[in-house]
Amino acid sequence: MQKKISYLRVIAFIALFTVLIQVPCNTTVYAITKENRTAHIELKKTLKKMKKQFCGDEIKVTLPYAFKDVDGDKIDELLIMPGFGYYTEGIFDYKNGKVVEAAIVGQGEFSTFYTTNKVIYIHNSGHMGILYDYYYKQNSKTNKYKCVAYVEKEYAQDDYEYAKAPVKVTYYKRDKVVTKAEYTKYVKALKKDSKIMRGSKI
Repeated sequence: MQKKISYLRVIAFIALFTVLIQVPCNTTVYAITKENRTAHIELKKTLKKMKKQFCGDEIKVTLPYAFKDVDGDKIDELLIMPGFGYYTEGIFDYKNGKVVEAAIVGQGEFSTFYTTNKVIYIHNSGHMGILYDYYYKQNSKTNKYKCVAYVEKEYAQDDYEYAKAPVKVTYYKRDKVVTKAEYTKYVKALKKDSKIMRGSKI
């Protein structure tokens, strides 16, 4: 009988200890969830404004959107896809009590998010015989993305489908022309060891 009581005490102690060590963890999760919930509330206000801007008063017209953590800070961003040439996709970020338009792309789409490094890759943005591949890097102070490297690809005038290799390729690093080797080295460093989120299809 004594052994049975001792055994039950041990079980009770283990159960209590398990609960106690979980409390700090649960508190942290709640804090993150609460902050994310606030971000969603504010971003939905922005979504409403953007729908008004791009869709007007058309009730049946929808603005495709999604909430995704594309910069790895555990707080979702708002992605919208108006689909216009001048504004194909956009990202809105909520930080420090305000919403900012973090990045936009026209004539293209956000192809890859390097979430850990806060980098966005845009593949084949453009038209009329010239396509661009961009790398955007987030500014930690403004939370906005800025183009830090890109490739300009010029195609033959009769190659409307971009089926052939470009006739001219120019590499840029921070708006300065560089060699392919220098560009490749810089881009490799931008992406190094980062977690990846493919595409922004909504």
